[in-house]
Amino acid sequence: MNEIPMVNPAVILRETSSGDAILVNTNTATSMALNSTGFVIWQQVDGIKTVEQIIAVTHKRFSEVPHALDDAVG
Repeated sequence: MNEIPMVNPAVILRETSSGDAILVNTNTATSMALNSTGFVIWQQVDGIKTVEQIIAVTHKRFSEVPHALDDAVG
């Protein structure tokens, strides 16, 4: 929980008009769609915040996020 995740510099984020996002890995030409929850999590990965801090922000922003998220990464 005290690990500090970092974004892969080869990944480009593109926001959609619906508030979701698409991640494109320029090294592998693969892409992944993020829903609004995933997008908020991605925005928190800044090389400063710990996993625990990112989870706390996610819980504050989305009340429906299950607390089992804590166990999944811990």
